[in-house]
Amino acid sequence: QLIDGALRNRLSETDQRELADRRAQDATVEQEYQLTRDAQIALEQHGRARLRRHLRDLDRAYPPAAPTPTEADTPPASAGKSSTLGLWIGIVLLLLAGAAVIYYVTQEAEPQEERIYATYFQPYDNIVATTLRGGTPGATADSLVLLAFEAYDAEDYETAVRYFEQTELQGLQDPDLAYAFYAGIAHLEGGSEEEALRRFEAIQQAPDARFKQEAQWYAALAHLKLDQPDRGYAIIERIANAAGHPFQEEAAGIVRVWKR
Repeated sequence: QLIDGALRNRLSETDQRELADRRAQDATVEQEYQLTRDAQIALEQHGRARLRRHLRDLDRAYPPAAPTPTEADTPPASAGKSSTLGLWIGIVLLLLAGAAVIYYVTQEAEPQEERIYATYFQPYDNIVATTLRGGTPGATADSLVLLAFEAYDAEDYETAVRYFEQTELQGLQDPDLAYAFYAGIAHLEGGSEEEALRRFEAIQQAPDARFKQEAQWYAALAHLKLDQPDRGYAIIERIANAAGHPFQEEAAGIVRVWKR
């Protein structure tokens, strides 16, 4: 309750001093404070990203129409479309604001797995498409891949998934399963955890996969999101004990909170 009050700026001076003392004296309290704070920041960032995606979708659904000479003399029709778009944007803003209020009211009851996922999930940086744009052999044939990564970089994960799936259907070469890895991230971001998990598990089984360790980390997060904490925590614990793993530090932080 002290941590929750501190993050909402609702503590008295006495409670603030008590929390500061407990954080200084107990590493577990400090870890819980940092985790809760990071979860709050992550949720706010995710909400802003979701708002951007909603506004992009609305813009596609209601593109501005060029008036014909006849329409130019009849402003009510144009005004009606503009007001409709404004109404939808207002609804989106109200829904997001309501979601934020619900989060802060129910934060203490939120499952730990949800908070861990919100804190630690971040889409993996695109380090593949820049190589393709450099003019490697077959870049023209891989135009769908380029479109997929352009959508991925723009945080339009639904479009990215669509292009990645087209590359799979057309059988484009992906010898190190790099495209499958980013398709998994896009699926995870879009809420298709099982599709994401299927790709991450396939990558871990493939001998020549490029992102094996990274896929292991995201598979663990997918299990948490799917309400499979035993599987998720088992993977996270293995990562925490794996020297040199790119996500060892993050996994160790989760283990400290989980086993407190």
